[in-house]
Amino acid sequence: MSEEEETDLSEWELASTKKMVQFSFGTLISSFMIVQFNLYVFYYYEVEIGLSVVLLFLAFIIFAIWNMVNDPLLGYLTDRPFKWTRKWGWRFPWIIIASPPLILCWFLLFAVPENLVENGDQWTLFLYFVILSCLFDTFYSLYSIHLGAGFTTHFRTDAERRRASVIGVTVPTTLNVVMGLTVPLIYVYGDGVQ
Repeated sequence: MSEEEETDLSEWELASTKKMVQFSFGTLISSFMIVQFNLYVFYYYEVEIGLSVVLLFLAFIIFAIWNMVNDPLLGYLTDRPFKWTRKWGWRFPWIIIASPPLILCWFLLFAVPENLVENGDQWTLFLYFVILSCLFDTFYSLYSIHLGAGFTTHFRTDAERRRASVIGVTVPTTLNVVMGLTVPLIYVYGDGVQ
């Protein structure tokens, strides 16, 4: 160990491996959701739900514009002290607040109500997708902004950050491969639009 690393390690109490693994599971959740969204949502809405490609393209443009505005706005609005963030921590409450609606929005994106599909009204399906994808992005941003910012707060030294990064990449990547392979096995393709 070099002299610089010894100085680096002696300044702070080292974070535990348990804490590093916990952060990696936070990354696992967000990366799984965004990867599944990116891989399957276009196919699902075009082929299984029957939304026209033109409306889907327009919905993705609206989603991209919302994403462009949403991230910096959420960062600006939430990166300040509140009474409850002083008690529970700067980042943790935002992660807890964002988690349930994030999971719900992700689920609802892939669970379009049957009456909307049977009705076949393209504009209703379009609005459903735009609203849910923008809500999903809002809660995903709130979750991931504070998870990422919490990483630098909890792991202050270079040695901790290197070790936490190895764990934070290895664990989620391995589990995402396994989880990603299960989705095509669970979902029944061609059971959407009749």
